[in-house]
Amino acid sequence: MTIKTMSDYRCAHGAARRAWKRSARWLHCDSGQELVEFALVLPMLFILILGLIEAGNAYSLKHKISVLSREGANLASRGSTLPEALDAVMASGSDILLADQGGAVASRVVVESGSPVVKSQAASPGYEARSRLGLPDSAAVTLAGLGFPEGQVIHAVEVFVEYRPLTPFAKFFASEGPQQIYERAIF
Repeated sequence: MTIKTMSDYRCAHGAARRAWKRSARWLHCDSGQELVEFALVLPMLFILILGLIEAGNAYSLKHKISVLSREGANLASRGSTLPEALDAVMASGSDILLADQGGAVASRVVVESGSPVVKSQAASPGYEARSRLGLPDSAAVTLAGLGFPEGQVIHAVEVFVEYRPLTPFAKFFASEGPQQIYERAIF
């Protein structure tokens, strides 16, 4: 706006003053009600935001290890050896630091006499004998009752990751010790 006359100046100056008064009205409030309400709502809003961030992080990690376990089991079922499938899982898990914060176990299970039996396994370093399916030459109890036919060959990949919270929010609600996220896929 170009000011050419004194009346233009008064009009522009008056509009600016009115806008300033409207925007700073909360500063001149006598009761302080808005400030008290804001002080009460801010911690709850902060906790909600931190909780959403933490839940999103945990869900994302769970999804990533689900994809990794499916990828490994799919490779193993298509003819790759268990160590080759395991290497592919560990290499693909580098974005979630799988080698540092977790590991994987690949198993070949055969149904014999109506019961699934673990025939062979390959594990990443530090994850030997951690399979929830069972050890080699033992019954795969967690697969029993799934109705696999006699002689069926099953390839399973289990991925374990230690969950590390992003925000301090999770530390208030987590139990003692590291939290582990687990996912298994069978093909």
